[in-house]
Amino acid sequence: MTPLLLFDKLSYVFRRQRAFEIKRYKSLRGLGTFRIPGSLFADCKPQFFNSMAITREKKQSILKDLAEKFSRAKAAILVDFNKLSVSKTMDLRRILKEIGAEYKVAKKTLISRVLKSVDYKGIDLDDLKTQFGVVFSYDDPVPAAQSIYKFSRVNEALKILGGFIGSGWQGKDRIIALAKLPSREILLGQVVGVI
Repeated sequence: MTPLLLFDKLSYVFRRQRAFEIKRYKSLRGLGTFRIPGSLFADCKPQFFNSMAITREKKQSILKDLAEKFSRAKAAILVDFNKLSVSKTMDLRRILKEIGAEYKVAKKTLISRVLKSVDYKGIDLDDLKTQFGVVFSYDDPVPAAQSIYKFSRVNEALKILGGFIGSGWQGKDRIIALAKLPSREILLGQVVGVI
């Protein structure tokens, strides 16, 4: 075989391999990066290898933490956070921390298991078609409801779904009505003013 013919054959093989790798790279581009041995695209690592399932021990610790939070909370308000950016979520956490409330996100199945174990009744979480976060208020539920309501009016990505006051389910309208109430201090001041 002459060197020129060998060069043409190797060039043809190389072009075919490169075309195959480019096609494969384009089809997997959304999955992150990956590594093909001997490939032109050397450093690749798919996302699905990074997203490992939660271990049983981790689930148990999340369940224990959620059960403790639900048992301590005077109000637990469910919010839809799907289109809320990370910076806005951090702003929400900061606002809630200032009033003594807390925002927690967990899988819907874990939250529903906790709700069954701590006797919260009134809603089947499978009816909610979205993932949600829970705002726990440990003292007065009104400031937490007001903060969420004000935040949701400024950031339309956050939506109030409803919540638990005590252990009974209250719909979205009842939570918004609670948010429109004046705070405890203002109500006490009004009562004292009337007397």
